[in-house]
Amino acid sequence: MALEKSPSLEEYATGIPSPAPVSPRWRIGLFLLGVIGVALLATGVLTLVLFWGEDLSFLLGHTGVVSGVVVDEIYRPLQADIYIQLTNLHTRCDANGHFEIRGVPAGPRSIVVAYRGRAQAFPVTVIGGINNQVGQLRFVPTAPIR
Repeated sequence: MALEKSPSLEEYATGIPSPAPVSPRWRIGLFLLGVIGVALLATGVLTLVLFWGEDLSFLLGHTGVVSGVVVDEIYRPLQADIYIQLTNLHTRCDANGHFEIRGVPAGPRSIVVAYRGRAQAFPVTVIGGINNQVGQLRFVPTAPIR
């Protein structure tokens, strides 16, 4: 502030002046702005719940483990390849058909079992923070993968 525009001591002889009163119009505008902000936030949360349903755990970064055993149509273990659809996660079953994949995003997923040019999908709902054991996945050959 320039020295010429500084208040003089005479202006403060009776004390510090009271601030100018805030107009009711300003308070109403601020209140309405707050109400609109809360409404927009609630709309955003509702949209997430409606469109993604139970699969909101991706917002929190939760992952789980999926494990199980792959067997053929007469219940012999298979050394198949296991994929989690729409991710880069995959593994191969051991000689006993056992598999385990860590870091699977929580929510509804599909496990894809691939063996000798054929594949089969199995639905699973992954819960974050635990080992989601799917038990035996019975692989029944389908048409070859193209």
